Amino acid sequence: MKKNQVLFILILLLFFSCSQKDIFDYKRKYLTKFNDVNSIKENLYNLANENTKGLYPGTNEFNFAADYIAYKFDLLNLKKAPFLKTYFQNFSINTGVLSDIPQVWINNNHLQAGKDYIVSMTSGNGNIKNSELVFVGFGISNGEDRYDDYKSVNVENKVVIAFKNLPKEFLINNPEYSNLYYRSYIAKSYGAKGIIYLDSESFSTKEIQNTAYLPEFIDLSNFPQLILPFNRLNLFLKEDSINFTAIRNDIISSNEPYSFSLQSKIAMSIPMEYKRRKTMNIIGYLPANIKNPQKANNILFTTHLDGMGKQTEKIYYKNIVYNTSSVLCLLNLAEKISSIEKYNRKNNIYFVIFSGKEKGLIGGKQLLDTQKFSSLNTRYMIKLSNIGASSHFFELGGGLDYPKLYEKFDLANKTFNIKLDFSVSHSGYAEEKLFAERNIPSLYIYSPDLKLKNTLQDSRENLNFKGINRISKILFLATFDDIFKVEK
Repeated sequence: MKKNQVLFILILLLFFSCSQKDIFDYKRKYLTKFNDVNSIKENLYNLANENTKGLYPGTNEFNFAADYIAYKFDLLNLKKAPFLKTYFQNFSINTGVLSDIPQVWINNNHLQAGKDYIVSMTSGNGNIKNSELVFVGFGISNGEDRYDDYKSVNVENKVVIAFKNLPKEFLINNPEYSNLYYRSYIAKSYGAKGIIYLDSESFSTKEIQNTAYLPEFIDLSNFPQLILPFNRLNLFLKEDSINFTAIRNDIISSNEPYSFSLQSKIAMSIPMEYKRRKTMNIIGYLPANIKNPQKANNILFTTHLDGMGKQTEKIYYKNIVYNTSSVLCLLNLAEKISSIEKYNRKNNIYFVIFSGKEKGLIGGKQLLDTQKFSSLNTRYMIKLSNIGASSHFFELGGGLDYPKLYEKFDLANKTFNIKLDFSVSHSGYAEEKLFAERNIPSLYIYSPDLKLKNTLQDSRENLNFKGINRISKILFLATFDDIFKVEK
């Protein structure tokens, strides 16, 4: 009887010890690798310094950063992609670079680049002498019978002024006008020589969000475009007394255009040099190493590197939060995945850092043009953006389109107590959209706090290391079982 009791107790102890065993221990034990953030800080130092000013594609500064990333890939024993001979997928883009300090005068008052205005990175080259100024509201023209800011004024051979930020009710009917290049194109088509945008959401040049997106079929190469903070222009319009705030409110409330000529004159020299420049995607690769690697699929972790370039040698976009932080996150993930030797990889892993994102997703299109990735051989693609803007709140674009992919992240977040707050939406507007169009499951993970995006105030002081580490961690945990062959 006593023997039976002892045996029963032993069975109970064995049962409880088994039931309390951590079934996720095989990957939980690697979490200590994320405690050390020194490698993240080292990568930041090498990607954000005097040699990488602006990170504009086609420049030496971008190439310097690309060389460092290739060096890191090599250090981590990442291979070259099987369709490339180096870590670089080279291509060219047509882009403008300021070759000297821009010069602007209004009523013979000299405006300082970076302090009084910024040059839009869609701007063209231009030399304008003593030109008239014409205010054209929001710069919208929808034909004679519809809203038209150009209907009552002649802008031929003049420089126009327009509000940069469109109200939501205007965007509903005119979504194409959200792109500055389109309104610049409209102004040019009416014969204007250049355009000044007033940013109603910014009261210093540091707050202004610049843009570089310019479709190749639109030629603005000789059309200067400036952006001024809302309160700055009146400092120089001594011949005109204009309440732009009241005018903006009146236009919105009445839904009627209000355009007029000014007495003030402007002169400018914008040395924007346009030509085709070489840039590159940077791609690292970890091949499957199971017995039958030909059966492996592809998994892609991606982000983009390109920034907004330089206004002058001393005034440039640091692009730290948007989007160097996401590159830091991807490098951190690559380091952790490549260090695991216990398990074989059952899928091919690509780490891709795009160029040309801000020019219209050109790097993403170049990668897909290789025809190496399809719904038949690619399990999923994940794009990271603006990761360093938050410690815990992130959007998962595409989570509603690919719920099974989203569930991997939701489960990892809850199981391992990562303490992330996720908002889920449909596919966004970045490179993941290109992959989704080819029926490849795609997620776009980003912080929706975009106030620093493409601004001069984006700096390392704003960087959230906790967010970078948490996203690296959840990427590792959520995809671990898709990457490694684990005998459970």
